[in-house]
Amino acid sequence: MKKKPELPDDNDFEWTKEAFAHARPLREVDPGMIEAMARLRKAGRPRLDKPKIHTSLRLDVDVITWLKSSGRGYQTRANNLLRAAMQLSDTPRG
Repeated sequence: MKKKPELPDDNDFEWTKEAFAHARPLREVDPGMIEAMARLRKAGRPRLDKPKIHTSLRLDVDVITWLKSSGRGYQTRANNLLRAAMQLSDTPRG
């Protein structure tokens, strides 16, 4: 793949020894920014009581086509179908 040429960034400047000597940590310059960044890191989905795991499953083409044919959420539908089959099973497992 061909590497894209780097474009100059007019908002950035060349750091010199003098600039480094006068630089101050962000916590001194803008402590509010540090707090805002910490809040953003904590944002996101809440933790689930029963988290799901990522797995790989090989399915027949017609099965996955059927699951996907009714639109978004096919993985949830597959999970619900497997859960229903699990509950119908007469052998309790793990």
